[in-house]
Amino acid sequence: MNMKTSRAPFRGWIADLSNGQTIFETPPVLNERTAWQKLIDKLKAEDLRITGLQLQRGGKTVHTLPPKACDGYYQAYDYRKMILRNIEERRQGVGSVINGKVFITWLDENGNVWQDVRLMETERIHTTLRD
Repeated sequence: MNMKTSRAPFRGWIADLSNGQTIFETPPVLNERTAWQKLIDKLKAEDLRITGLQLQRGGKTVHTLPPKACDGYYQAYDYRKMILRNIEERRQGVGSVINGKVFITWLDENGNVWQDVRLMETERIHTTLRD
């Protein structure tokens, strides 16, 4: 996790916390927990919550819902390959958990945007919801 207040150009999620900190996603390190997993650990250990979550990629920024409008937050990467057409898609998404569903906005490196709704039960590992 990076505790800096600004970073440009930046690609990844940015989380504002209830203690006033802003956490920036950092690149993964082999055999270590991801930045998102470390953030979830920090939230639990310090009894904090996310007050704002956004994603910056491909020159675009998307925001999740405010805490009063959702039950938790989501972040994940998605990789798809269409073998017969030799097309690969790599994208990153953030979302809001509401009543057992995850509302996700995905961004790719080119700034393309997709939206998706998934059941929370299949996506819990990527959410801030406690067990």
